[in-house]
Amino acid sequence: MIRNISRTRQFRLKNNIDFPYPRRWVNEVLESIENNRVGIIDPKDDKALLSRRDKKGILNLWARTKCQVRINNWLAIACQSICWDDTLKKNNGYWAIYSHNAPKVFGETHLVEPPQGPSAFVGEINIQPLDEYQNPQSEDKFKFILAHELVHVFDMMQYLVPAAMNWPAFWKHVLNCGTRLDLLYDRLQNLALFLDIYGDKHELESIKYYWPAQADKWFNAVRRPIKQRKKKN
Repeated sequence: MIRNISRTRQFRLKNNIDFPYPRRWVNEVLESIENNRVGIIDPKDDKALLSRRDKKGILNLWARTKCQVRINNWLAIACQSICWDDTLKKNNGYWAIYSHNAPKVFGETHLVEPPQGPSAFVGEINIQPLDEYQNPQSEDKFKFILAHELVHVFDMMQYLVPAAMNWPAFWKHVLNCGTRLDLLYDRLQNLALFLDIYGDKHELESIKYYWPAQADKWFNAVRRPIKQRKKKN
């Protein structure tokens, strides 16, 4: 039996960044979100995970969002900490990564045990502690990297928030009692891949959706400006 246990845990976002400048920058990025709403699906939508493409055949990853919620009200359910991780560069070369335990929450593709539900979700943003972050001139680079990972968090919220709102309905209708888990994980993977085309206009547009006034400056501090690339090519 699937129970709605999402209210048995209080979620809080912790900032464990101890460098003086980056610690302040984390707060500034969070406080400067201009579009403070994210679209979510309906937990009672049986067709929430069905693919929908536009006239050009491009997959619309947000087609089934039914309403919007305020990010600051729900952010901590999808990300509980932002912290340093000095193993990132050594292990995979990333500047930062958003890690989570979604399979424990929604269920493994081949269910052996009942899923734990949204109250068990653990998500965090891990950032490589580069020495340059001790220099105030690295502000735009750090903020871009953090904003990129936060967009991954917002994408997760599209499904995690409605699951937390009504877990029994989400399990029954969206996941069809576990038979659509592969569709959910495909959707989450597609959202991540769409954002992780590094330096592409999609990455810039995804960040600009939430930080329209800051995105270009942050992007150009890390990626080669798109207009310059077009001229050289």
